[in-house]
Amino acid sequence: MKSAIYLGMMVPFFACSGNQEHNRDKQQATSCTCEKEVEKDSVIFATNVRLMEGLKGKNLRFNCAAIEMGIASISDENGLNEREKFIYDVGCVSDVDQRLELSQDFNYFREGMQAQKDFFHAIQDNQKLFFEFTVRAHQIVSISKLNMDQ
Repeated sequence: MKSAIYLGMMVPFFACSGNQEHNRDKQQATSCTCEKEVEKDSVIFATNVRLMEGLKGKNLRFNCAAIEMGIASISDENGLNEREKFIYDVGCVSDVDQRLELSQDFNYFREGMQAQKDFFHAIQDNQKLFFEFTVRAHQIVSISKLNMDQ
């Protein structure tokens, strides 16, 4: 009889314990963080990009994003003009602001190379754009605007 009482008390305890572990694992799986340390040559996906003036020049403040990329082959309705199209899927966006120095001679790309002023206009107009930053020696040297249109 005593063992039945102890067993009856232990089952709910382990059920709650397992449920807490499940919730913690689920929370960790949905958290989104940037790299702890930016490597000498890194690629970072970013959104909510803002320009900040720093002591050494211009800095970009942003939130990192986990983005999966794929390539699709598309053509027109007649099956002609086949071309590749990048497809992006946003996994999550970090809540933590990051900051990196912007190289004075950075390159900006949309579908082709653009002027630096086009990048500054883009981030001024729309905070929800997604970009790919190429980082070298702790500076952003190249920025590509991701075409997130579906």
